Amino acid sequence: MIADSKSFVGTLPLLWMSLTWSVRMIPQSIVLRQSSLEAIKALTRPVSPGNFDGQMFTEHEIDEVLGSGSHLNTPAPQYFSPIDLFSWASLNARNTSPSGQRFFSIDRGLHYIVQFNQNPDGDFGDYDSDDFCPATRLHVQNAFNCDGQSTDISATSPEGISLDVIGYDLAQPQTGPPSLVNISTRSFVETSDNVIIGGFIVQGTGSKRVIIRAIGPELTQFGITNTLADTTLELRNSAGIAPA
Repeated sequence: MIADSKSFVGTLPLLWMSLTWSVRMIPQSIVLRQSSLEAIKALTRPVSPGNFDGQMFTEHEIDEVLGSGSHLNTPAPQYFSPIDLFSWASLNARNTSPSGQRFFSIDRGLHYIVQFNQNPDGDFGDYDSDDFCPATRLHVQNAFNCDGQSTDISATSPEGISLDVIGYDLAQPQTGPPSLVNISTRSFVETSDNVIIGGFIVQGTGSKRVIIRAIGPELTQFGITNTLADTTLELRNSAGIAPA
């Protein structure tokens, strides 16, 4: 069995991972750490004994990026993560601590959906796992999983329900060309060689309608400190010239 240890160095393509790999998602890349590599194979199902399913592990880490990770054992544990709002010990009794009964519920603890992990060797936002293999309680967000097994997130799985209640909608089959709806970035602006550079590229020959905003002081209403008080926005063409 393997714990999602969150250790990482280097960047590799998405491949199968042996039981000695751990994986973490950070923006724009998936990073892996090898303690003693045994096998890496092409992403294929069914999963061979001795190998873990790369697709399932990737779904797991993306879920955490989207808000399924707990506040426990984070650099800022005083700030709840979205999934912590649905952590209960019993009806009307919350539990957001690393001890005692703690399960996922969307109706104040009336109905139990899945047990959260309380083993400090795994993530506290993950699900409690069987201590044997092959596992009976097989979920993408299990803190510990067995080799040779795989599963996926669905609309009715605990992971699908959690993503729904923290604000995500189930994607519908695409019927037309893809379109980008929103890009947002929040970071420290800084100065000189450390100044932040953000942007996007519009391709094609046709006209595009976009709304570009540089927000600073308005962020304070969401509890964000050190906002930029005098944001400015300039529009320039490919030659670096501002339109008249």
